[in-house]
Amino acid sequence: MHYGFSTRGELAVNLHVYEEWHPEIELNLCFRDYLRNNIAVRNEYETIKYKLLQDELAFEKHNNMFVGYTLGKDSFIRKILQQVGFNRLRFLRCTHHVEWSAAKHFRQKYFFDNISVDDPYEWTFNHLDHEHVVLLSKHRGCWVCTYSTF
Repeated sequence: MHYGFSTRGELAVNLHVYEEWHPEIELNLCFRDYLRNNIAVRNEYETIKYKLLQDELAFEKHNNMFVGYTLGKDSFIRKILQQVGFNRLRFLRCTHHVEWSAAKHFRQKYFFDNISVDDPYEWTFNHLDHEHVVLLSKHRGCWVCTYSTF
């Protein structure tokens, strides 16, 4: 799905590697271009990131991710992507409460409502040996999620 590499030293580098035509490439380029063309918005994003860098909670790792830092930028980034009209399919590891809600809703509606029970495996959402992902797509103006676990 995605490879990420980071190095710290004299030069700090974050490198994200995706397969050709992966939707995250377009997402990142759209976001970058919007910031390049809107200086006030770029400065606002910079301020958000600097505030997060000063917050110790932003650097607590959960499942090898800096969830606080990522979620701290999320609503700002989503707003920009909506403005630029980004609507490609994305297969994501659940980190945001919207993604977790979508995954739980999907499981309950399509698996367990059919047999009139609450999801007996909801405990897997908080278990280190389980990963949960959603496929996000835009259909008739709404984000639709499908779900998988491994």
